[in-house]
Amino acid sequence: LVLLTGCGGGAPASSWFGVVADVDTVYLAANEQVLALDLESGTESWAFPPEPDKEIGSFYATPLLTQDEVVVGKHLWVIYSVNKEDIEVARIPLSELYSLK
Repeated sequence: LVLLTGCGGGAPASSWFGVVADVDTVYLAANEQVLALDLESGTESWAFPPEPDKEIGSFYATPLLTQDEVVVGKHLWVIYSVNKEDIEVARIPLSELYSLK
């Protein structure tokens, strides 16, 4: 599986994709969703939110991986933490972001 990101001509992007991977999963912050894809097969494991949601908005940064979570940010300093196993989502106050391990 090969993933490429970048910017180029054509229609303007609302967000560049942020990509990060662990041993068996690649996490892709892609416009209005964060996707978890199996590195071997390329199949989608989960998506947050399950369907693109303009109320949540676009994700603009590469996700941060912790041992159990995928942390993603978007505009207006809103940070979400998505549990890798059960896809439980929490909003994180920016002041607590530094304590994640």
